[in-house]
Parts: sequence; C-alpha cells; structure tokens
Amino acid sequence: MRTKNLISFPRYNRRGGDLNKKWYVEFAFVAPDGEQQRYRVYHGLCKGNADERDEIAKQLLDYYTEYLKSGEYLNTQPNLNPLKEKETYRPENKRWMEAHKELLVDSLSKRFLKTVEPTLRKGTIKDYKGKLNLFVEYIRDKQNNVPVPSINRAMIFPFFEYLAADRKLSRQTIEKYMQIVRMFFNWCEDIGVREYETNPVKRIPKMGKVVDCSPGIFSMNDRERLRNAIKPKEPWLWLACEMLYYCAIRPGTEMRLMKVGDIDLKRKTICVRAELAKNKTTEMVVFPDELLNHMLSLNLDQYDKDLYLFGKYGSPAIIPMGKNTMRNRFNLYRDALKISSDKKFYSWKHSGALSAIDNGASIYEVKDQLRHRSIMTTEEYLKKRVPKSGIAAEKMDKI
Repeated sequence: MRTKNLISFPRYNRRGGDLNKKWYVEFAFVAPDGEQQRYRVYHGLCKGNADERDEIAKQLLDYYTEYLKSGEYLNTQPNLNPLKEKETYRPENKRWMEAHKELLVDSLSKRFLKTVEPTLRKGTIKDYKGKLNLFVEYIRDKQNNVPVPSINRAMIFPFFEYLAADRKLSRQTIEKYMQIVRMFFNWCEDIGVREYETNPVKRIPKMGKVVDCSPGIFSMNDRERLRNAIKPKEPWLWLACEMLYYCAIRPGTEMRLMKVGDIDLKRKTICVRAELAKNKTTEMVVFPDELLNHMLSLNLDQYDKDLYLFGKYGSPAIIPMGKNTMRNRFNLYRDALKISSDKKFYSWKHSGALSAIDNGASIYEVKDQLRHRSIMTTEEYLKKRVPKSGIAAEKMDKI
C-alpha cells in the first residue's frame, strides 16, 4: 500500500484472481484524534467475473483517492458503499445521468447481448437484439431513461400491454419478449446491478391472443400434388422435401450446409455433424428406400464428397444454396397449386412425424426420427400437432 504523509491511498487486492475469494479495496488514514483508521471495502467485488469486478474496483479507487486527497476524511467517516449514491436519479439531472451511464438500460443491454452472444445461434441473437432494442426504446422514451436499478414492475407492465394492444402481437410472441427481458434482469442481478430476487418481470400475467402459428400438416393429396409438380422440374428441391419428411433434417444449417460425404448410400444413413446440428451433437439418421432410390436416380454417388449437397443452383456445388432459397422455391409451387399458405416448407417435418405414427411407428421411433433427447419432448411435440381424430389421435390418447 502506497503511503503519503498520514494517508495510505487505496489499493486493490484481486486475491490472485481467485473468484471464490472476497476481493477488496483497502485504504487507511490517521484520524484527527491520532488513531489510525483502516478500511476494506468488499461491496460489488465478490460477485461477477474478473472484468466486472475490475470495473467496480476502478470506480472505488477513484472515489477513495479523491476522498483522501480532498481532506474530507478529516471531517467525515468514509462511505463504505459509495456506488449507491446519495444523489438520486432524476431525468433532468444531467450530471447524474452522465456519471451513471453504465447503469442505463442501453449500456447494460449491450453488455448483456455481448455476454450471451457466444452461446446463441445467429438467428437467435438477432431475435434477442430486436426484441431487447424495442424494450430499450420504451424505457428511454416512455420512462425517462430510468436506470436499471430503479426499474420496477409498474414501469414495464405498460410495455407488455403495448405489445398486446397496440402492436397486436400474439401471446406466444409476447412470451418471447418476456423471456428475453426476464433473462436480462436476471443477468443484471448476477452482476450486482440489481438486488437479488427483484426481477420486475415476475408475476406479470400472460397477455395477447393465443394464435396457432405452427406450420400446417400436408394431406396425402397435398403431398401427391406437390410431388407431381416439383420432382420433374426441380428434383433436388424434392430431395430436400423428402429429407425433411422422412428424416426431420432441419432446413437451416443442417440441410443447407450438408456435404455429399455426409450421406452413406450403402448404410442408408445421413450424418448430421455437431457443428450443424441444433443440439450440437453429431448424430446418424437412417433413411428409407424411397429416399435412397431418389438419391440414386440423381447419381449422388458420382459427386465429389466435399461438395455441398444443395448447391447454389440446386445440385451439389462448392457454394451452398442461399438461406431462403429452398423455402422461396417451395412457396412458388405451393401457391401455384393454391395450397394453404399455413402449410410451409417446414411442414414436411411435422407431416412426416404424423405419417410415421399413422403407419404404425411407436412414439419412441418417432423420438429417434426427430432426434429428441427426451420422450416427453416428443409427447408435447405430437400433442400440439396431432389432429383430433385418426390413428395418431388414438395413440396419443393412450399416452
């Protein structure tokens, strides 16, 4: 600890970087009565990662250095929780706002997104940013940019009412907003910005109209008409439909970035690599003879194994097909046949699962087809999609 006259200026002890120990800032001075006063401040330094603790320590070091240099220690006892300012937030208090930028929702939401981004898929992080940015705009414009520690349930309740009443969003979409905002406030608690168990999203009731947004199911007639329209003109697009139908290969990265070499024609298996799979696990999917025959008719065995299965122009190539190409191409055929728009490209996956049930497959076999980790996930999946009558409905009633 550095000493100057009767003052020992603040020093930061990181405890060797061990996050399980209590980090602290310490300082000392000789009081007017001649007694040495020594203090250790732990507030904000026992939670969070090293970077977050270092940021708080920097503020504490600046505060206590100024406290000692100014001679204030001769007249007043030190504030051992200086980051909880005596001066309270007011929107017109520009000096407070400038000094507490790091507590505003705009700043903290960016830190939150940066923290969770490595754990999320690109599409998911885009969704998080969009929804959280709308919440930030609301706090800034409708709640005078109140700092995060001061946000309460009464302030954010109107935000969700706005989503339901003004933007006419469905209950499912509003619940996604609630989930993301709830996660943000949980994170704020974890880094010490808010007290624990103060998440303002708790106990906010469900809002919005319940809307069935899931893709519709193809009838046998739909499938036949689509096959007759697509297969002769775009056989590779039809292969994608069949892979989704028989194997539940997801049309995003799983299918779009699949290589020819991922398919074993002899064993009739498809390797869904971990880096492409939704669950980040490499899995082998068995496919039926119907799919094998179509692959052989396309001379799949003659293509280089390093090519993308679905190339830029449909057949295998060094450049993969665009993100939305399959869906857009499929929609053209669906619309031309005047099939309902609620039946989407992704409907092939759901239709395949229900068809398997109708054709005698057990729920455990469907679980493997869908690559669900839990049989409960498969049960919930089917309950949402099984029609009220038919073989599949009878099987679900027995579960």
